[in-house]
Amino acid sequence: MNKARHTLTAGLTTTAVLLAACGGSGGGNAALGGACASITGGGTSVDRSGTCTNCTGSNLGAAADDNVNSIATLFHPEAAAGSNALRVTAQDGVVYPAGTPAMVINAVDYSGNSVSTSLTLQTYLDGVPQESSPIGAFNGIGGPDEAPARRGFTAQLPFDALEIQFQRSGGAGTVSVSVHEFCTN
Repeated sequence: MNKARHTLTAGLTTTAVLLAACGGSGGGNAALGGACASITGGGTSVDRSGTCTNCTGSNLGAAADDNVNSIATLFHPEAAAGSNALRVTAQDGVVYPAGTPAMVINAVDYSGNSVSTSLTLQTYLDGVPQESSPIGAFNGIGGPDEAPARRGFTAQLPFDALEIQFQRSGGAGTVSVSVHEFCTN
C-alpha cells in the first residue's frame, strides 16, 4: 500500500483552532454550493493511500485548507489499476455527530477509456470505517468528465475523518480526481 501523509500546522491561536474545528469559512463559491464548513484545524491531517502502485497524489494539504479554490489531485496514470484514496482526519478531539453532512467538493477528468471505475466517499471514526456511499459510479468503459461539485451524504454515524477513493480495474487512459475541499455541510 502506498501512503503519503501531510500534517497541517500553523501558528494558530486557540480561538482560530476552535473556529476552524467548527467549520471555518471555506471560501464561498456559489457554483460549488456556497461556503464549505471545511475540516481544518491545527492537528488536521491529510493522507493518501491505495493499492495502485503507480498512482500519485499532489498538493494534498489543499483538500483541508479552508479554501475551495485550491486543489489536491489524485492521479491514475495510463493503464494503472487499483485504488487511489485521499483521507482528511480532524484534529484530536473533534468528532462530527450523526446527522452531519459528509461532503467533498471534487471533479473527475478522464483522458481515454477507463474500465469498471467507481468513486466513493467513506467516513471513519478513530481509523475504523463507518459508512460509505458512491458519489460517482462509472461502471463500464469510459466516463464523462465531471465539473467540480459538492457530493456526499448525511452521516448516520459519528465520524472524525472523510475519504474519497477512486477505483478502476484498468483502461487505456489517465484519470485525474481533483479534490477542492472536504466539508461538513
